[in-house]
Amino acid sequence: MVQNFDKIFNSIGQCGRYQIFLYFLLGLVAFISGWLNLVIIFVAGNQDHWCRIPELANYSFADQKTIAIPAIVGGSYSHCKKYDFNYTVYSVEEILSWNRSSGNEVINSTDVVECGKDGWTYDTTWWLSTIVEQFDLVCKREWIVAITTTVFMTGMLVGCVGFGALADKFGRHKVLLLNLALHFAFGLAAAFSPNVLIFAMLRFLCGMAAGGGYTTAFVLIMELNGPKHRTKLGIWVQGFFGLGFTTLPGLAYFIRNHVTLQIVIASPCLLLLSYYWLIPESPRWLMTQGRYEEAERIARKFARLNRRSVSKKIKLTEGTMISDDNKKDKDKDTANILDLLRTPNIRRQTFCVVFIWLVNSLVYYGLSFSSGSFGDNIYLNIFLGGLVELPAYVVTMLLLDRFGRRVILISFMVAGGAACLGCMPLLPHKTSPVLLSIAMFGKFCISASFAIIYLWTAEIYPTVVRTVGVGSGSMAARFGGLLAPQVALLVKVWEPLPTLLFGILSIMAGLLALLLPETLNRQLPETLEEGEKLGRISSLSDTSDKIMMKASPPSKTSLDEEEGEMVPENRIMGELPS
Repeated sequence: MVQNFDKIFNSIGQCGRYQIFLYFLLGLVAFISGWLNLVIIFVAGNQDHWCRIPELANYSFADQKTIAIPAIVGGSYSHCKKYDFNYTVYSVEEILSWNRSSGNEVINSTDVVECGKDGWTYDTTWWLSTIVEQFDLVCKREWIVAITTTVFMTGMLVGCVGFGALADKFGRHKVLLLNLALHFAFGLAAAFSPNVLIFAMLRFLCGMAAGGGYTTAFVLIMELNGPKHRTKLGIWVQGFFGLGFTTLPGLAYFIRNHVTLQIVIASPCLLLLSYYWLIPESPRWLMTQGRYEEAERIARKFARLNRRSVSKKIKLTEGTMISDDNKKDKDKDTANILDLLRTPNIRRQTFCVVFIWLVNSLVYYGLSFSSGSFGDNIYLNIFLGGLVELPAYVVTMLLLDRFGRRVILISFMVAGGAACLGCMPLLPHKTSPVLLSIAMFGKFCISASFAIIYLWTAEIYPTVVRTVGVGSGSMAARFGGLLAPQVALLVKVWEPLPTLLFGILSIMAGLLALLLPETLNRQLPETLEEGEKLGRISSLSDTSDKIMMKASPPSKTSLDEEEGEMVPENRIMGELPS
């Protein structure tokens, strides 16, 4: 088997100045995805509400509750019921002067009724407006809020798979631009939705664009950089998402109108359409399609902007990507999502990857959406929930190249599951700093494992199905995401039940990672045949290979001056100077 495309980076630059420039541009897609995925926390914020009494419109919120709303256990007031007072018989001042704690006879004999046609009054302490207020998504319609989140995640599910397949067929560049355009158009339209049905439909389309755009940008990052720096770059893509998550509460704090907030979040995608000129197509993908001249032109551009000297005689040919005994790589014409299930090892990997993605997403969004319930300041709590992700990615980058993907992912998922189980006894104490600390540690662990499975999936699958492979994993993650708000409703059955499920599933998924191949220091597979062989590599053979590599003298090589690596002289792509 001849050398694959990873060897080319030794000459054009593993991660030169041009790739770093592209990396930050593509990272902005992940940054905006962090906004879009979690903006529903503020757009559909859980505003305090009670029955609207027109006669009390000029009174303070506290007086309105005291006068007309039945008290409930815990010192709060009913959200959906009111006293059926006749304000022509009793004046507001008279009702307000009554001391309910003494058991006033008039109040005790007054009927309690549902809010009715007058609707609700909403507390604007934390939000000036939300879709909850705009469409009255409270009481019997409260379930619709969770559905809007589920619909968005369903859109992401469809987008990850659908646009992933399109990216493998028509190219990463075109599909990325399409998703950015759709993200802008549907995000802007959702802000002006006249009713909740249209809002849900547009959020579904926003989810499609966000899922497809993020997955395509991630794969582009993996394919535009060499293996030497791929771990750090792949992990920190999640860091851009985490930065979006962390900055969102600050943005929402100063923009408390949900219409304005949605417009601000969608608008940057219009500027990102400039990527038509700034982002190149993946040369690795071009070569799988037999478009060698285009791939060669982009490779030369990489070398030039990275200040690398490249021979004019370089020619990228079919031999760069395929074996000598199989000159026609049929994978590029036939590979599709079904190839993830055709062969035993890739099929086993797919089942493991899908379950791990699903559980990561379920726990991640379950903890993210509930961050605001720990304490009194929802903006501060969600900020902390996003902030804890950043050190998680830094720690992950430091550990992955030392200990590999498998052991680190298992450790984080098991520890995260244990943290979820540890939260259970403390759930009645919502403002407990101990509960907040354990929950944030769980978020730390699950954020780290989420970043690892993204990177690991892209390294496991071969080029011809890489985007659809990552898209399928991301599709499973959307199943987890759409289940998260529904699982959260299980608190009405038993308060610790969602946390119990998060803990058990996280530990199970971590242990399942034992069945996946370690990819540390291995070249990315290009063809389905190489992907299947990777699946047959055991931990024992991994160790044997490393021992043999240390024991055997290197073949005739030349030193790559920039990267400091030993590179074979008989490069398939041509005689490139060191």
